[in-house]
Amino acid sequence: MEHMRKNKIPKYDPQTGELNPYYEQLTGKKNPMAIKPIKILVDDYKSASPKEIWIDGVLYNFIYGFLGAMIIVSITIKIDIAILFAYLIYYFFVGKVINRPKYVTSLGKFIVFPIPTALGAFIGYKITPMIIQFLT
Repeated sequence: MEHMRKNKIPKYDPQTGELNPYYEQLTGKKNPMAIKPIKILVDDYKSASPKEIWIDGVLYNFIYGFLGAMIIVSITIKIDIAILFAYLIYYFFVGKVINRPKYVTSLGKFIVFPIPTALGAFIGYKITPMIIQFLT
């Protein structure tokens, strides 16, 4: 008889991040991912490297939001060269954002992506008029 090994039951779908609805039925235990959301965020933070969170996550998402806001402000001000410049920078950078792995953890989905992106967009909205005025 061939040796059978016990397969590990996944707690969540690695593609979508959704909890495995059959975890409790298959293991007889509650899914630990469904019990304590704050603990999950802390565990996600501890399991990721500082570079992954602060550079690949926070910094790149901040820049992504900032550059997106630059386009909107540039269009509002109606300075063609600023619009072209904003689009060029944005689309060069968006290739980096699109081609990175998808966030599958709660930390990535609810903290690392939306917060720095929104802060970057707001700061871009506030600073872009000053940048355009300096360049023209």
